[in-house]
Amino acid sequence: MNLFFNLNNRKGMMLIWFYLLIGVLVITGGSLYSLAFQESRLIAMDQARDKAFYVAEGGLDRKLAEIRSGSMSAVYGSLGIGSYAASYDSTTKKITAQGTVNGITKTIIAVVSKTIPPGAKAAITSEGDMSFNGNITVDGRDHDASGNLTGDPGTYGASSGGTVTQSGSSDIGGNGIAPSSPANPATIQQGSSNPFNSPEELLGVPSGSLDQYKTATPPSTPFNGIVYYTGDSWIAPDLGTESNPSTGILIVHNATGDALLKNIHGYFKGIIIADDIVHINGNATIIGGVIAKTSTGTTGDGSAEVLYSSSVLEDLPAGNYTTVSWEDTQNPSYTYL
Repeated sequence: MNLFFNLNNRKGMMLIWFYLLIGVLVITGGSLYSLAFQESRLIAMDQARDKAFYVAEGGLDRKLAEIRSGSMSAVYGSLGIGSYAASYDSTTKKITAQGTVNGITKTIIAVVSKTIPPGAKAAITSEGDMSFNGNITVDGRDHDASGNLTGDPGTYGASSGGTVTQSGSSDIGGNGIAPSSPANPATIQQGSSNPFNSPEELLGVPSGSLDQYKTATPPSTPFNGIVYYTGDSWIAPDLGTESNPSTGILIVHNATGDALLKNIHGYFKGIIIADDIVHINGNATIIGGVIAKTSTGTTGDGSAEVLYSSSVLEDLPAGNYTTVSWEDTQNPSYTYL
């Protein structure tokens, strides 16, 4: 009987140990599964963060391209793996872009700056000859948006791919030198390479990015923003008054490259780009810059003023924006030198 009892007792102990072992294995297996699941979840979240970062970069690139062509509204879209939203604050010069993938959001903030249009080498820049008559003043010294000198020497008054001719009482100044007649040689540039390829290239924006602004109808004045007139000629436009001027970008360019802008009157702040400019005259005041392919007649005369302004040219509604610095929650902020 004792032997039978001992055998039963041993079997009971073995059964208990068996259940204990099973319990330990179950607990251990559950823990390992939980750790593996958690690890897999963390890996998936890290991958989503990385993808969200790249999606945000895509949104930032799109917004950067759009502000170069003058579009300041927010953009939304997707890149297959996720969605993005990007907006631009013209006051702080910041683009904020967010990318979202599988519920994970990354934010990138980029500070941008806009450079002066590469085609604006002077108060008036032309691929061909230029001539001035009457009492016109062309001043390449730097001015603010109100036409006051900033103290910066600025640039040339006139930069020509051909020759610059003065007659009458026309005055030309620039590079820190006051306008005079005849002009100080340091204030004009002749025989310079000023290729007039396309308005977009002169502004430093992508080809075709201004197509949305093209119109075959002469615009009403004064206007603000971007006007791209594709007709053959626009004669005697009055661009506004000092208290209510036209501002922004005026392009007069047609498919054959010979669109004429003639007898320009009134007040304008911004940049004028035209195939053929004849007679900036009368009471015309242009603060910013002028670019012409040619002048088949007198470029400027009368009592007009053309005053170079870097601040106006840097504040155009479209231009060559570049990234100055950026930051996000994944990488430290970085400033480009």
